[in-house]
Amino acid sequence: MSEQNSLYVHVPISKERLAQFFQSESVAHEVDEDWTAWWNSREMYSPSPLTQVPKFYDSKNNGDIATGFLALPQLGCYEDENAQESVWTFSVLFLSENYEEILPTLAWVKSLATFMEPGEKGFALIYDYFWGDKTVMAHVVLENQQAFLKHTSRTTQLEPEVLETANAALSKAYDKFSELYKDE
Repeated sequence: MSEQNSLYVHVPISKERLAQFFQSESVAHEVDEDWTAWWNSREMYSPSPLTQVPKFYDSKNNGDIATGFLALPQLGCYEDENAQESVWTFSVLFLSENYEEILPTLAWVKSLATFMEPGEKGFALIYDYFWGDKTVMAHVVLENQQAFLKHTSRTTQLEPEVLETANAALSKAYDKFSELYKDE
């Protein structure tokens, strides 16, 4: 049985540019070589060709997407905007175990790149933070206002500081999630 993988996004971005991203319309991405190469590199049961990358259709803008995630406590979401460092982090403990289901989320994350300052570098991971086999479903690098899907398939292939940062943030999200279910 598959278990939900976790999302972690780490993006250096000013408050103003993050606000612009949140106010901008969610867009669908065209299937291009980056999407296709990543899709074909994944180990899936009953794979099918990637023909479209859907957007979040029920969201007017990118801010609605973040708000939608945060409104569902069972997902274990955590958002942190560190104003001093101009870094936005976003975590979803229980995102998905299905590659088709994560496509809109990946499109949303990739859209962040154009709002970053030139020269800034961020990343996002969808991986099995909880479940032990440490599979990476998706690894996005956001750099020089572009986003690329890496073909990383195991956490052992990640730079140690990337994994440590993601694990620490997801641990914080888990602590917050656990508070919801504490016996009083």
